[in-house]
Amino acid sequence: MLKFHLRRAQDRMKAIADGHRTDRQYAVGDMVYLKLQPYRQTTVRQGLHHKLSSKFYGPFQVLEKIGELKKCKTEEIAMGNFPTCTEDGLIAVEPVKILDRRMQKRGNSATVYVLVQWANGGWIDMRWEGIAVTACERAGFLYPARMYYLEYTLKNPGESERHLVSVLGIANNGWYNRLYTVTGQYLDDESEKYRTMIEKAVASFKLV
Repeated sequence: MLKFHLRRAQDRMKAIADGHRTDRQYAVGDMVYLKLQPYRQTTVRQGLHHKLSSKFYGPFQVLEKIGELKKCKTEEIAMGNFPTCTEDGLIAVEPVKILDRRMQKRGNSATVYVLVQWANGGWIDMRWEGIAVTACERAGFLYPARMYYLEYTLKNPGESERHLVSVLGIANNGWYNRLYTVTGQYLDDESEKYRTMIEKAVASFKLV
């Protein structure tokens, strides 16, 4: 009896859902939009806020009809270039340019926010980020290094690029903000690990 009622409820919900669907056939040459499953199919989806991501992507041209399945294939030129991924399979996200900056009061202190333009993203992915980076775990220490570097060059356009390079330190298996000023000499109490991090940051910005 329980299985009977469950089956009847499922059939009723399916009948209601099918009432909003239409049977459509696509031919070769048609331009179609592709719908990705939210939170799971993130091949072409960019950014961190999945709720704000688009539901449909395209349009893509159908070059060949494989069968009755809802699939289509096309060339790489028609689909465009896919964003670069990291070794973990995540989309490589890094700041490219800082467009503006502002200060906002949080509690008893003022926090600096910057409007960041991201790599592999368009204008819809631009957002205000705290200059004290909170999402540094996903991109390594070069992420906050570029953030501080870009913010510094925005405030000091005429200064030399060697005046400030900020990198992230690691201590007690956790992330925290630890700034270093690179002026050609390193602090005496820094370990070889931090010196290597600073050298990599300087090399990535082509400062030397």
